[in-house]
Amino acid sequence: MKNAALIVYSLSFAVFFAGCFPANKVSMHEDPSVHSEAEPFDSIIPLVISENDFHSVVDWTDNTAFIYITQSQHFFSVNKYDILTGKSNVILTREGKLNTASLSPSKELLLLHEADEVYGANASVLMMNSMKEVWSQPIESYELAYSWNPADERKILFTAFDENWEYEVWTADIEKSEWQQLSGIPPFLTWSSEASIIYQTWSKEMTEPHQAVYEYFIETGIEKQAYDDVFAFDLLPEMFITVKVDEEKESFTFEIEGYTKKIVFEVPAVHTYSQWVLPEYDIAQEAGKLILFKPNKSGELYSKDKGFSLVSLNLNTNEETIINQLANNEPLACSPNGLYCLTGYQLTSIAEIEKGEISSLIIFEEDLQ
Repeated sequence: MKNAALIVYSLSFAVFFAGCFPANKVSMHEDPSVHSEAEPFDSIIPLVISENDFHSVVDWTDNTAFIYITQSQHFFSVNKYDILTGKSNVILTREGKLNTASLSPSKELLLLHEADEVYGANASVLMMNSMKEVWSQPIESYELAYSWNPADERKILFTAFDENWEYEVWTADIEKSEWQQLSGIPPFLTWSSEASIIYQTWSKEMTEPHQAVYEYFIETGIEKQAYDDVFAFDLLPEMFITVKVDEEKESFTFEIEGYTKKIVFEVPAVHTYSQWVLPEYDIAQEAGKLILFKPNKSGELYSKDKGFSLVSLNLNTNEETIINQLANNEPLACSPNGLYCLTGYQLTSIAEIEKGEISSLIIFEEDLQ
């Protein structure tokens, strides 16, 4: 999953916030010791769980395991599940209500965003190897967005919104326990280096898909234009992505910098009545692949003849491989080696990239009755 926040300028403000299977499966209610000695299987083992307990999938921890959250009335749990052994472990149980969680780019830190009140929230960071809390900060907010710094994971950006969508931007240094407010900065932003951030100008009414991108240096307060005519941008470790839209041709152009070479490719662009819709994608950096929901045709998103091809683009050779055909543009979170991608609006399905197959990974017990 992209650990840096994807910034889409024309994305509406509200949207920013929001069968048959193998016989071998494991339920979260089973005794974990039954699976403790299991050897890896050739096939994926679905996780069977009550829909009432399921909260969300967070991200991959390695090439075969991912973190997911369960929530009861008064407690939530952080769990780790291996798709090949079927082994599920509870690694943290905590009192309270969890809103969101995020793994750092290195997978070494876990950020928890908890909120028990409408306008009250708390952000905390834990070490994944011990679940020891190393930082915590109460944040008054109605909604909260955040972004890890890929160059220095001790630093995190936060944007806290109130119920009227007014906002404050903060930076946290979890090692130094520093909490600093940044004034006059647009809300949708991400890190560009260890000590600078990058953003586009913004207002609630703006829908223009061609905007300049600015870099702001925190220590000096200096702002400079970094890119022009950009629809969206994304920062990953050692990689910066910009997306431009050609409204006349109805196409998106992706430009990837910071890899072994500059990569440029074009895909059809789709749109709703009021805005362009960026294809969902993720980069498997170990494999040097970009996995993308590529629109089959440009034009209106909800036309009957539209659809998407899940494709894999080799960043070294520019070779494109079609994995499968799907009807919708859905979130993606790919394993580091690029062999598997979680997909679906709740990341409950899995795509096996080499096999070209997509199947249910998380199956709700209620659907089996």
